[in-house]
Amino acid sequence: MAAVDVDVVESASRAVNSSSGREIVLKPEQESAVRALLADRDVLAVLPTGYGKGLIYQMFVRAKNYELNGNAAILVISPLKSIIEDQLQEMELLGYPAKDLANLSNDDIRRCNLKIVFATAEKPFRAMLMDSKSKLHRNISAIVVDESHTVETWTGKSRKL
Repeated sequence: MAAVDVDVVESASRAVNSSSGREIVLKPEQESAVRALLADRDVLAVLPTGYGKGLIYQMFVRAKNYELNGNAAILVISPLKSIIEDQLQEMELLGYPAKDLANLSNDDIRRCNLKIVFATAEKPFRAMLMDSKSKLHRNISAIVVDESHTVETWTGKSRKL
C-alpha cells in the first residue's frame, strides 16, 4: 500500500479554494475519508445531512489528479436526480468538470475528459465502465454510491434479507 503524500491533499485543498474563491476546510472525518481513499481503502461515510459528504469525493478526485498527472475521474451513482442536480451546481461553483451521464451520448463518453460523472439507473453506467475505448473507462479511480440507502428504488423492488 503506497503512503499518501500529505502535499497531495493540501494541494487539492488549495486548488478548491482558489477556483471557488472561498475558504473550504476539510473536517477531520472528511480528511480521514479522503486519505483512506488515496490509500486504496474502501470508505463508508455515514455522516449527517449537510455535513459535506460530496466534498469527500470532490477532494479525492482532485488529489488523485495530482498523483495521476490529471488522469483521474470518478463515477458517482445516485438514484436521486435532485442530488445529482445539486452536485452538478456545486461542481460548477468549484470550477470542476462534471456531467450527468444521462446527458452524454456514447461518443461524448468516449472522448470526454470529465473528472466527475453522475449516473442514475436511468442510463446504464455498466456499458461505460466496460467500454475499453472510453477515456473515462481508463481514468475511473473510484466509484461512489451517494444516498445508498435508496438503492433499492433502482429496481422498483425491495426484498427482505
